[in-house]
Amino acid sequence: MMPCPCDNKDGIELAICIAPPPGDYDVEIEISPKYSIVVNSEGIHVKQTVLEDTLPFTRTVTRKVGPEFLERVIIKIPKDKLPCIAARALVDAAENGSEVAREKLNRCRKLVDELARQC
Repeated sequence: MMPCPCDNKDGIELAICIAPPPGDYDVEIEISPKYSIVVNSEGIHVKQTVLEDTLPFTRTVTRKVGPEFLERVIIKIPKDKLPCIAARALVDAAENGSEVAREKLNRCRKLVDELARQC
């Protein structure tokens, strides 16, 4: 079995590494009624809900940001808990049919179990 690619990472880098793939139970944390932070294996994104002036519904705009963005933004959870939340999302995705998440979970089981004990 291949080693876990996340073993030597910590903090925000670990959260991105251990997070499920895009679309498979992304880690989403609301920071205001219109904005949320989304973390998946491709990185950190800010999701904004925008009310369309010409249409009677809202749309979602997502922008990729770097880890330094979280250092400047006050979010509702401590940044050190982000890896724990990402690990839970990975387990959830794996249990609900994501093959990519299941493979990552199998490779990183020891790390995920350690994170689960910390949360």
